[in-house]
Amino acid sequence: MIQGSEASLVSFEENFLALKELAESAKPKSQNTGTPTAASPVPDSTQPARSTDSTAPVPTVPAEESTVPGDSQPLLTQPPELHSTVAIMKASLSLLEVELTELRELVQARLTESDITQQLKDQTIQIKNDYKASFRELKAEVKELQQDRETLRRELTGLREELQHRDKTVQSLREQLHTLTVPHSPAGGTATQTAQPAAKHRNTEIALLMDSNGKYIDEKWLFPKHTVSKIWCPTTEKALEALYHSTAHRQPGGPPGASVHSLDNTTDTCLAQPGPAQPSGPRSGPASPFQHPAQPSQQQAHSYAAALSRPAGTGSTELEEIHHLMNLICTRLMS
Repeated sequence: MIQGSEASLVSFEENFLALKELAESAKPKSQNTGTPTAASPVPDSTQPARSTDSTAPVPTVPAEESTVPGDSQPLLTQPPELHSTVAIMKASLSLLEVELTELRELVQARLTESDITQQLKDQTIQIKNDYKASFRELKAEVKELQQDRETLRRELTGLREELQHRDKTVQSLREQLHTLTVPHSPAGGTATQTAQPAAKHRNTEIALLMDSNGKYIDEKWLFPKHTVSKIWCPTTEKALEALYHSTAHRQPGGPPGASVHSLDNTTDTCLAQPGPAQPSGPRSGPASPFQHPAQPSQQQAHSYAAALSRPAGTGSTELEEIHHLMNLICTRLMS
């Protein structure tokens, strides 16, 4: 096997025949002498040319050393073609060394690139694992937030129910307090008071249907000559129900001209039980108790003191004064 560059191989092929002839011509002479010569070996075609880094010239044997005892003729000198071949082979070996160096550097660069690629792969795998771990953590946090939201929603529902229950309790306590603060209220419930007002107030001449504002009214001071009863009616419906029961249970022997005055602030009318018509005459008050009170701009200047300072009359005059006073009270309460 012959190694070397393409130029070295071409040169070897051109000089192969000359080298072969030189080798064959030198072989018989060495056989005739019987002793090997110390000359430089002739390259053989059967032996491959070895590539070496040495650039030293091929050694030559001096003339006095090349002589064989008993033979004074010197050996043949090397031909010039051999020297040119050796020079070409040296140049080829130098080029081959450069190429080997470049190949070594290229291999090292490829190894370095492979190391960088492996590092990039490792970094990519590490980043991917980090992202997966972060995603799992975020998923767990979102799940915890959802659980917290459900818990807060249940707590909010419970708080709403508790607030509604408290509102109901407060409303119930207010109603109880309102019931307890009503003046002259019986110990029984309001249903019994409104269901049977006529049975409890059989001898009543004047019944006042009022709400919580009735506690500021003194019935004895308003009607000193009549029997007056206060009936608590929180709404207009309760007042109408009390009137209905009072009319239905009114005894035939009862006072036919009994008047019922409403001080309920949910209505702006004064209600009265049906009775015989009053005799006609000059009336200073309103024509009917069912009429709405006049507007403040159309009313005359009246006061409680002026109404009470009038002389007490009898019959229709006293009733007119009562109606007028009640209308005045209703107007003041409504305003």
